[in-house]
Amino acid sequence: MKWLQEKENGVVVQIYVIPNAKKTEIIGQYGESLKVKISSPPVDGAANREIKKFFSKIFNLNKSKVEILHGEKSKNKKILLKDITKSTIEKVLGGI
Repeated sequence: MKWLQEKENGVVVQIYVIPNAKKTEIIGQYGESLKVKISSPPVDGAANREIKKFFSKIFNLNKSKVEILHGEKSKNKKILLKDITKSTIEKVLGGI
């Protein structure tokens, strides 16, 4: 999974975001990114807040453990999931 990169404090996930979707969900891969639909619009940081909420929920992390490292105003983002391993993420996501 090229979109996952393990670091000493967690895992960096490269995502491609589609805002204004009917529901928030992971829908597969997009090139070297994880493709994520977000129900929030890309206005006033709403989509970024939804990303943090969604990833904290699916990986059972506190929202403070999800950080957007790059791409706050872009569809291409890198997020850091703190205090989690790459193998845990792979187990949760299955064969995506």
